[in-house]
Amino acid sequence: MKPDLSQLSISELNAVIAEAQALISARKDEELQKTYQEFAEKARALGMTVDQILAVGAKSGRGKAAPAAEKKPVAIRYRNPANPSETWTGRGKQPRWLAARIAAGSKVEDFAI
Repeated sequence: MKPDLSQLSISELNAVIAEAQALISARKDEELQKTYQEFAEKARALGMTVDQILAVGAKSGRGKAAPAAEKKPVAIRYRNPANPSETWTGRGKQPRWLAARIAAGSKVEDFAI
C-alpha cells in the first residue's frame, strides 16, 4: 500500500524524504551488523578471527579491485616533414596528413623517424 503523496506541500515532502533517508540509513546499519555477526560466527566455526579471514582474502587478491595498469606513452614513429608538430605513433587510424600523402603516391616508410 503506497501512501498518497500528491496532496503534500513541498516542505512536507522534504520531511518525508528526510525521514525515508534516515530509515534507509538505519536499515543499512542493521543489515551490516547482521552480516558482520553471521561472518563472525562462520569465522569462529573455523577457529579464526574476522581479521585472519580478511588477511587471506587480501593475500589472494580477492576482496579488492585490481590496480589499473599504467599506460606508458607510445613512441612516435612517423612525422610530417612539412609540419614537424604533426606526428603519428603508428597506432589507430592514420592521420589525415599521412593519408593524403600516401594517396599522392608517397610510402609510409618515407615519414618514419
